[in-house]
Amino acid sequence: MHAKQIIQYLLRATTTVLLIACVAVECLAQPIIPSADQDLARRLASVDDLLEVEDWDRAIDVLESVQISGDQNVIKVDNRLMLRASEYARILLTRLPKPALQRYRERFEPRTDELWQQADLTGNVSLLKTILRETFLTRTAEKAINRLAELALQAGDYEAAHAYWLMLVPLESSEALLVRYPDPDTRLPDVLAKLIVTRVLSAEHELAQFELSVYRERFPDAEGTLAGKTGKWTDLLSDLLTSSTNGSPPVFSIATRGQMPVDVGAQRWSLPVHNPEKLTSYSGLRHHPVVWNQYVFWNDGTAIMGYNIQTGLGAWIDEPPQSLEAWVRQGRVYPTQVDPFDFRPLRPVHGETGETLSISQGRLFARLGGPITGFSIDETRQQPSRLICLDLKERQGQLVWDFNASQLDRNLRFEGSPVVKDKKLWILGRRGATPSELYLLCFRAEDGHFLWNRLICSNSAQVPEGSNYASSLGLLWNSGQVYVSTELGAVAAFDAIDGLPVWYHTYPRTTNPEKAGTTSRLSAKLLIHEGILIAAPGDSDRVFALEQQTGETLWSQPKARDQQLLGIAKDRVFLTGNHLEARHLADGQREWQFSSRAAELQGQGAGVVTHDTIWWPTSTEILVFDTVDGRMTRRINLLRNHQLQGGNLVGHPSGLILANPTHMTVFSPWGEKPTPEP
Repeated sequence: MHAKQIIQYLLRATTTVLLIACVAVECLAQPIIPSADQDLARRLASVDDLLEVEDWDRAIDVLESVQISGDQNVIKVDNRLMLRASEYARILLTRLPKPALQRYRERFEPRTDELWQQADLTGNVSLLKTILRETFLTRTAEKAINRLAELALQAGDYEAAHAYWLMLVPLESSEALLVRYPDPDTRLPDVLAKLIVTRVLSAEHELAQFELSVYRERFPDAEGTLAGKTGKWTDLLSDLLTSSTNGSPPVFSIATRGQMPVDVGAQRWSLPVHNPEKLTSYSGLRHHPVVWNQYVFWNDGTAIMGYNIQTGLGAWIDEPPQSLEAWVRQGRVYPTQVDPFDFRPLRPVHGETGETLSISQGRLFARLGGPITGFSIDETRQQPSRLICLDLKERQGQLVWDFNASQLDRNLRFEGSPVVKDKKLWILGRRGATPSELYLLCFRAEDGHFLWNRLICSNSAQVPEGSNYASSLGLLWNSGQVYVSTELGAVAAFDAIDGLPVWYHTYPRTTNPEKAGTTSRLSAKLLIHEGILIAAPGDSDRVFALEQQTGETLWSQPKARDQQLLGIAKDRVFLTGNHLEARHLADGQREWQFSSRAAELQGQGAGVVTHDTIWWPTSTEILVFDTVDGRMTRRINLLRNHQLQGGNLVGHPSGLILANPTHMTVFSPWGEKPTPEP
């Protein structure tokens, strides 16, 4: 897309950032994006005119200035996509005509030569990254790309190595919004071979095998050097793949245990789940347990519960208690005492709920404070919203730090499960319901020190006027970025370090808040596979695939209102709801579907996707399907055989965990005898 084309979107952009006056239950058409900037868009739009009159220096100056100053803002580049202004300027730089590219190198090459010599002498990685960031089109930058990729490979960061070498692969389409080096001297067969090496070392064996087969057709005689050995790349890569595959442990799949048994293993234990709030609109299918070492933990919104997955005893408890009540009580990891305060809001609670937690390096992170994330302006009773950290590894679940959202804003509430990576923690925050403001917040994971927050967008949540909003949006961390499906009309990506926006993808919202679901789920789940981000927002009637780096639409397909993402396996993405279906990852076309009008054969809870099978819970059974053709391979009758109803499933090497509205149940592997139950 040419920079001049941005102008035609500016008038549209002005309408998308205005609150549309509407009646009580109608939703806003588009979210307000606080970082949208029209002035930067106008400056970039002037570049085409400068290039047309061959004013290379001024065109380069405009692009360079926006690249430096545009980190804080996004601009609209098509009718659905907003991209970070500095990144779009960088993309336009890579598309300069050859005379302008030559002029760029005449201006910047001398400076980068000095940086390269210093980086080459000292091994300073920061200097190499500076060369890429500030002078990406120089020949020195190409050397820096190769050096950074090699260093990342040596450090075991195969994902980073892959990303660097990918910069040297020419784009198939000049319209793709990706940053690629325009005319690399590095031989393409060498670059593609190294990309396959990163696949193998990342244990992505199936993908590596496929890419090797394509490589063998294109470059059968290309030669190179790998691990000190020189020869044909196809032979070197084949040997590496064979040795890596032979040395890798088998992938766990609960579907491979036994010879097509007719039932899951016997119950190890089954305990009632804790629900002190007793909100009538609060679905019981809200628990999404997490396994750490020999323990299973879950969050009920007011407390963290933990039990030994083998024995059913409370975490770090050796002796069984004398009563069921005591058995449940001993599983309270934090707080150890039940809060006698019975929170009952005055206004209705509307929306979808789901509670989970995160565990990283022996520490548990969770939000507490009940299901309501956006209080109505008419609600006079509000519950505190807290973010906690417990030490599981050294102190048996003792509290490390506790942060109350009111320390930042008395109307702010944390939402969803924290994401922890590289000693930082990210979580969503929300203010209000109609309108609703969604924030991205970052903390230091070690001590809970607040670092920064970013207003993502604002819009009206899809709830009736005057209702409280219950939601549980999820964050996804991948490749140094944090992704969120806002359910306010946008999917967005942010830099994990500083929270700066990378891109926004907006979409038309479905507007029927009176029928907004109340089924339990981890709302707005996102999936990423091989650079493709899949989203199925609850406020949209479509499922779509986006380019992970830029947010560009790869495909978009209709979906049922109740559908949500389940998982990915064998180039298929699976959606669940009242029925189960598989879509091809490449184009979103439906591969197969299972549906039934019978209520007992409709989905209830989150299933499990393994390499070969899907375990899909219904109200009375667990149905097992082949991922490729959708063939049902087994039916496990929970109601008849175990007196249980369906719920959220979690796969584990020692068995299967079922979290239904009333109980948390752990099943033994096939053929094992049950542990005495509480």
